[in-house]
Amino acid sequence: MRTKVVAAIFVLAILALSAVTIILTRPVKALESTLTLSDAELMLPNVPPPTVDGFYQEWADGGGAFTGKANVSGPGVQFDFTGLGKVGMGDKYVLSALAGGTGAHNGDFTVYSMYSMLFKNLGPDPINVHLFMNTGWTDPPQNGYYDTFWSSNWIYLAVGRSAIVTLNFSSCGEAWNIADDPVPEWQHPEGSGGWPIRRLDQVSNIGFEVLGTGSASASIIVSGALTPPDLEFVLVAPHSPPFECCDTFEVEVWVTDIYDSSPLTDYDLNVTYNPSLVLFLGVDYWGVLGNGTVSLTPPVVEINGQGEPWSGDRGLLFALTFHVEFTPSADHIWTKYHQYETFQIAIIGAKLSSPQGEIPMSGIIVPGPMEIQVDFIRGDVNCDSKVDMNDISTAVYYYDKKQGDAEWPQASWYDLNGDNVIDIYDTVTITTNYGYGVQTSSWQTLVMTNPNLTSPNGVLRWMDVANQEYSSSYINSYNYSQATVTVNYHDVGNTLSGRLTARNLKPNFAYQLKIVGTPGTPDNERIGLAGRWWQETWNGSAWTGGQNLNNKGNGTSPNPNDATYYTRRLIADPTSPTGYHYRYTGYLMFNYFITDSNGDATIDFETGSCYHVLWKTSQRSRTPDDGPIKTVTFDPDPSQTAYDQDYPSSTISIFGEWERLPMGNVNLTPGQYNCTIILTEESFHGTGPLEGNWAAAMSGNMTFTIL
Repeated sequence: MRTKVVAAIFVLAILALSAVTIILTRPVKALESTLTLSDAELMLPNVPPPTVDGFYQEWADGGGAFTGKANVSGPGVQFDFTGLGKVGMGDKYVLSALAGGTGAHNGDFTVYSMYSMLFKNLGPDPINVHLFMNTGWTDPPQNGYYDTFWSSNWIYLAVGRSAIVTLNFSSCGEAWNIADDPVPEWQHPEGSGGWPIRRLDQVSNIGFEVLGTGSASASIIVSGALTPPDLEFVLVAPHSPPFECCDTFEVEVWVTDIYDSSPLTDYDLNVTYNPSLVLFLGVDYWGVLGNGTVSLTPPVVEINGQGEPWSGDRGLLFALTFHVEFTPSADHIWTKYHQYETFQIAIIGAKLSSPQGEIPMSGIIVPGPMEIQVDFIRGDVNCDSKVDMNDISTAVYYYDKKQGDAEWPQASWYDLNGDNVIDIYDTVTITTNYGYGVQTSSWQTLVMTNPNLTSPNGVLRWMDVANQEYSSSYINSYNYSQATVTVNYHDVGNTLSGRLTARNLKPNFAYQLKIVGTPGTPDNERIGLAGRWWQETWNGSAWTGGQNLNNKGNGTSPNPNDATYYTRRLIADPTSPTGYHYRYTGYLMFNYFITDSNGDATIDFETGSCYHVLWKTSQRSRTPDDGPIKTVTFDPDPSQTAYDQDYPSSTISIFGEWERLPMGNVNLTPGQYNCTIILTEESFHGTGPLEGNWAAAMSGNMTFTIL
């Protein structure tokens, strides 16, 4: 995925009490008719003309004062204030040529349709901001009645929020000294808005104003970098591309740079793909605006979303799911000269909307097409993802057919070496890859139990995923012996895969799925090197001080935790039962899920990812390296066994934080595994008496072989 260069660099600083900082920068790409102020203009001395050109404090109401300014790294100028009440900063008659005007007194701004700047409040207090302009010369033959003060609407900025503030020249927010305008039809009530700005060829003042409470402390960035919204693609898959027949992958679509002043309320995107190589399965999960609608007319899928206004630096819109599958044809069969195809997933239509209006595709930064490579399987001539007798018999049916024969148009599909005849070389090509993709394992079944197994310091959680408490009667009566959890899995394969079916677990509840090794065994080490390490120390009489090794580094393996393991694992201690001072348990969390209102769940699982812990999206934002978002909506009430209160409907989304990378390609090394599969309660780092502490709920022993 391409790396976006952010035009405005936001410098985060916490200033002393009752101080304000403002940074203004010019946009990298301003709209042609949009006026912004350059660094050179803003850095003019804090001195009023006519002695020199200046950008200075014009007024300060309520005790506020401007204290200084300086260039910052990158584009921008920093303005400092104290005791913020209402402070106006500007360039006043005669304007500097740097302000952007031309003509007499540099006051002609008729080429512009608006004046815009981007504000961001870094806290710690809320503020209000707006832009202003004065028009109308007051020298003879004109007089003071011609002078009018125009401003944008005041924009409230909560701490940490940003907004583009615009003074629209066709419709101002407020106008003052307008009731006595010499032109009667231009007269309006003082302080009213919605009027076109008059005499744009006679601009005598331009700047911005900040309003606090008189004791407000704030750090504010004001920038001319009006970054347009940006759409991004993120590929989510069990393994890195290229893909083969029967692989499934997802493409997430994210949006960035949505400001508080223009929050996103709906979107309409058209995405194109190649239906001859992949099947579009639908939207797996939705993002910041909630569930939307999908309309499919191959090769285009249209996705619409609408919800509560959202703003932020980056937010997920949705995730599209594709399955690699195709019918046999000359284009889809591996040959010596045709072993793969590529196609593109691309946004061909985009529209974003806010309460302020609609942004067409021309006003959005759209990602370049995502190129996907599909590898054809050597010998899989019937395109079913495996090489078996069906493929051999298909090619043999056309044996000895050659170019020029009546059947050659069909037979030529199986000319795998390109010598214009179906012969022994083609069948050998198939047989040398015979068995590829053929499942040779048996299907095993285990039933999990609850042998009072808990994680170290594990305390059971008695709140659902929305932090809503279960009833006291449920807490006092429920235990995991009432649940049934069955695991069906393949005992031989390149990964551990299968299906978990759960009944009567805790309702609307998040669980981790993990495998755990036995300390001192080879498979325990293999699990830990693909997952995580639990370290215990021998104190002379017992294993104590259990803790996770928590330095995962940058995701590559071996990571710093592995280095600690290798350094300490063989430190001798003759008093311990193992002869070593440390004991390490390897474990791997590779999946997670949320139960329904009955405590039921059915999930298909496969190893290949390694997660650190689970988070709710309300706690932290998912990164592209994290696991997929899983979302549930539920509305508990006393009619349900576990509740005695009528809680409001909740929609909760969770994801797994990465532990090792790349996601989808963290594989168990070959060998035989005798381990325990465990369901662990997710506590989401809660600290309350009912929020739990990652207690293990159910477990079962399993044996499998990784090829």
